Parts: sequence; structure tokens; C-alpha cells
Amino acid sequence: MPWLVADGFIANYQDILNSLPLILVTSNRVKEMYVRDGINADIIEVLPVGCDTDAFMPYDKNDPKILSVRESLGISTDRLMLLPVLKGLECPRLKPEPARLAAGKSGSLAPV
Repeated sequence: MPWLVADGFIANYQDILNSLPLILVTSNRVKEMYVRDGINADIIEVLPVGCDTDAFMPYDKNDPKILSVRESLGISTDRLMLLPVLKGLECPRLKPEPARLAAGKSGSLAPV
């Protein structure tokens, strides 16, 4: 909800925001702003934007591991395979649901 921070309206939504089980923010600075304006720090988790490009990088499409994953998921080699990465799964309020997405030739996302 970046517009809340940008426009300074966090305090106007205290009751609504404090009634939520979880609020994800993109930085400690944003969390500090929410807490400063009366939002319960216990329901705020920081989920930074970005990824470690040394750990997450494209693999050759003919790599045996990639071919094995494609085969097990039924994704043909002519389709782009994306790996959604989530941080914060150790948070008990986050209940991850497995999702597998692949981009078709048109570039649109479709469940696999």
C-alpha cells in the first residue's frame, strides 16, 4: 500500500490496518513509518523487493536438472519456466500455497 505512505494517510486507517492479521512492507523504513503512525509492529513483516542474482540466475535449458524439473512438471522446452521465490515462509502467519506458473509463447502467465 505505497499510497498510504506517500500521502501520509497511515494514521487515517489505523483501525482497519490494526485489524489485519498481517501487513507486508518492502523495507524497515516503511515498517518504522507504519509503527510511528500507530500500527501494531507485531503484525508487520518486512519482505524486501529483489533477489540475489548470484543465487538466482538463468540455467541452460538443456541442463539435466532443468530437463528433469520440466519433465516432472510437464512443462515443454518451448515454454518459459519461472520460479516464484518467497521470503518469510518461516513466519507462522504466512501459509504458502504451492503455485507453478509458466509463460506461454504469447508471454501471458498460465497455471501449469
